Amino acid sequence: MVARGQLVAAKIHGLIRLKNFIDSYAGSGFVSAEQEKEQEEKFGTTTDIKTWGDYFQTEIASRFHAATAEDFERILATVRYDVIAAILVFAGKPESFLNEAVQKGHLAIALPEEEWSAEDREDAHLGILAQYFVDMKLNGAQVKAQDMEWFDRFARAAEVV
Repeated sequence: MVARGQLVAAKIHGLIRLKNFIDSYAGSGFVSAEQEKEQEEKFGTTTDIKTWGDYFQTEIASRFHAATAEDFERILATVRYDVIAAILVFAGKPESFLNEAVQKGHLAIALPEEEWSAEDREDAHLGILAQYFVDMKLNGAQVKAQDMEWFDRFARAAEVV
């Protein structure tokens, strides 16, 4: 994508910041050491997407490379916000709370989005946060003070809109 000129320098820098941010919180890799070994044995090579930061970086670049610079930054900020929110919402909570959020999220996402009520929209979003929490093993993460300050500013700005 870089060679084809689909990503300008500002987007690349934003993706690098997001990768570093996510990798600083993720309690596991996107691919486990066992999975990597299996891939090597089966295919003679492994994936370039090893960490959760790699995954989000690749996913966002491939899906949103054509977005305006402003929209691209908003997407990056939203992912950052959601990772912090996942930690704040689910860390230290009973597993039943997490399981309920995942279940309600699956039920909401199964509905056509144009039929979602406000509650369905909230359930879908909470389900996504729960999935981040589980998949990235965020249960041991502590939100850094600078990230909490950024999170609060982002939330206040979103309330204005």
